Amino acid sequence: MLVYIFMLVYIFMSVFIFIMLVYIFMLVYIFIMLVYIFMLVYIFMLVYIFMLVYIFMLVYIFIMLVYTFMLVYIFMLVYIFMLVYIFIMLVYIFMLIYIFMLVYISMLVYIFIMVYIFMLVYIFIMLVYIFMLVYIFMLVYIFIMLVYIFMLIYIFMLVYISMLVYIFM
Repeated sequence: MLVYIFMLVYIFMSVFIFIMLVYIFMLVYIFIMLVYIFMLVYIFMLVYIFMLVYIFMLVYIFIMLVYTFMLVYIFMLVYIFMLVYIFIMLVYIFMLIYIFMLVYISMLVYIFIMVYIFMLVYIFIMLVYIFMLVYIFMLVYIFIMLVYIFMLIYIFMLVYISMLVYIFM
């Protein structure tokens, strides 16, 4: 009779430990999912902020281009009407404007290329970071599932052995 009582207590404790383990692993899984969701929100907010900065930079560069071309156009008209009788001075002024425009356009092209390269590198780093996070969380999830499966096997083996002992008793 005492053996039966111990067997019942043993089975009850095994089931209780199993339920507690399931509860603990579920809490860990929920915590990992919350961390994963907050990390995704953080990454998407970073990408969104960087895209806003990029759009505002493009608008600012466009406004500066329009302003510069308007200034160049106004100065060209002023110089043409003021210096129409001096052909050599006109040629000189046009050459200067052409050279400065080339320098300005080349600088703008360089800025656009650098911003584009920086955007590509940033997006690539963010993608690698996201995939690494997904990979790490998948590994943790697989490890927890393996521990969970082995604990189930262990508990069922204990129950099976205890049932065999009970039967043979």
